[in-house]
Amino acid sequence: MIFAFPMVALAFHRMRDRPGVASGSVLGAALAISALACGYYGLFAGCALAWLTLAFASRSRAYWTAILAALGMAALVVGPVYYVFTKARALSGASSQTHPIESVRGWSANVTAYLASSSAAHEWWLPRLAAWEPWSEVLFPGIGVIALAILGAWSLSSAGDERSRRVVWAYAALAILAAWASFGPDAGLYRLLDRAVPGMSLIRAPARFGVVVTFSLAVIAGFGAARLAAWRRWTPAFLVVLLLAELGIKTPEWGWPSWPLRVASAPSAAYQTLATLPRGVLVEFQFPYVSSNYHNHAQAMFWSTYHWQPLVNGYSDVIPPDFDAIALPINGFPDQASFAIMKDRHVRYVLWHVDYYQGAPRDVLLDRLARYDAYLRPLVKTPDTWLYEIVRWPE
Repeated sequence: MIFAFPMVALAFHRMRDRPGVASGSVLGAALAISALACGYYGLFAGCALAWLTLAFASRSRAYWTAILAALGMAALVVGPVYYVFTKARALSGASSQTHPIESVRGWSANVTAYLASSSAAHEWWLPRLAAWEPWSEVLFPGIGVIALAILGAWSLSSAGDERSRRVVWAYAALAILAAWASFGPDAGLYRLLDRAVPGMSLIRAPARFGVVVTFSLAVIAGFGAARLAAWRRWTPAFLVVLLLAELGIKTPEWGWPSWPLRVASAPSAAYQTLATLPRGVLVEFQFPYVSSNYHNHAQAMFWSTYHWQPLVNGYSDVIPPDFDAIALPINGFPDQASFAIMKDRHVRYVLWHVDYYQGAPRDVLLDRLARYDAYLRPLVKTPDTWLYEIVRWPE
């Protein structure tokens, strides 16, 4: 969803060149799309846009009319979705404040976060970095981006036009502000944003403001690349090769660019069978029951996009109290208490990833299944997965 930042920035600069209701509405639509694509990035893009609005402010009435049009369009598109979201939170019983400001301190950036990288090209300095101070996040922008940004800023300071220098100044300031905010409430700026920006409590990890730092540096780096291209036309292509080499990730055989996509494994026989069965609620085990481990429910959610059966498993920022209440006892299935939980939620199918159950846990599961075999019908049994259907309920 990183496209949100160049999309909003491009819409802003086009609006500034030709301010008006139409260009302002396009800007508002871009901001709304970024918010709907990712709550974090919508808030970050909104904060960045607020700064750009001030940095490039004009006395023109058309400019401010366009800004108002942008705000109106964003509110028109996002408002109904946000209303439904907050209403759903209230009905679920979840707290009105998702992440109180004091709870995000542990998810804030530290100095070494901006030096830590997942790239194979940078791994040689990680041991010394860890010995100095363990990093809280991985935020290093990249040697290539930093070098090009320095070149861009230097070239414009000596020979650039006023318009370009203003762009570099504005995005350099944005990088500093975003880095400041990423250090969380203890650094001060994030605490101010939490009070001033609606929805900021939805953010759990202030450190992710670091993505705005990298984006801002990339804008400035563009001027450096343009300077090199003016010197030799082939340099941009050469730079692409260098940047891809720097972004290489470590694999057993080779270092490849850090493209985040990978081929998913083929659906298991259990998932293939589920896709053909009548609609019914599914529970997958193991069922993470510690709140810090809830995100692992996303595995079951991912595979539900193959079989499309409704799930008891789930993960989001809206965690209703009844989910917390069942998360531990449901893991006792099959037993009397967990059967009651299943019945209340109209569960029909139960899937165990039995490769996670070895030794004593496997023995316990087998013993429970033997005691409740009259209520469960096996559908699929492979070395890795067991799929059962609940055929009736215990007294």
